[in-house]
Formats: sequence, C-alpha cells, structure tokens
Amino acid sequence: MRPQLKRLFDLTLTPNSVLQVLPFEHGGHALAGGTLTLMTLDDGVQIAYEESISTGTLLEEENVVTAHQRAYDLMRACALSPKKTADMIRSVMEALPA
Repeated sequence: MRPQLKRLFDLTLTPNSVLQVLPFEHGGHALAGGTLTLMTLDDGVQIAYEESISTGTLLEEENVVTAHQRAYDLMRACALSPKKTADMIRSVMEALPA
C-alpha cells in the first residue's frame, strides 16, 4: 500500500492534477454512485458523463449538467485542501508497519 499512497502523495498538487480527500465524517454525497466527468467543448457547451458499474450516460441538458456541476463544487468545498490531503496521506504512510 505504501507505493500507492506515495504515488497519490506525489499527485496531490501538480501542473496536471489536484487530489483532495473527502473525509468520512462528511458523510454521503450526491456523487457517490460512480464517476463523473465534466467537460466544456470548444464551442463553450458544457456536458457531463456519468458512469456507474453497469451504465454510462452522456448528459447534455443544461439544467442537469448545472446540477451535477453544483454537486461537484459542493463536494470539493467539503474536501481537504491539497496540502491537508498530502499531510493526511503522509500520516497514513507513516502509520503503516514497516
């Protein structure tokens, strides 16, 4: 597990990635059912792709995409900052048996 945590630690804040942990004490959230990809096309249109274990759905209706963007924004606002995320990952790595 240590190499996996080290890789996540390294990706916490890079030019291409931001990693934030949502603490368990936050509880459930609207995006727990699978993955969400939010995209802005070259013409400025925003779409979302939602995927679960058995389905994938392309979402194009503006109000639906906006609702998913808001759910993502709220979840991210409740997550640890990248620095606090890195600190948490480091403390988990240090607590692992050698």
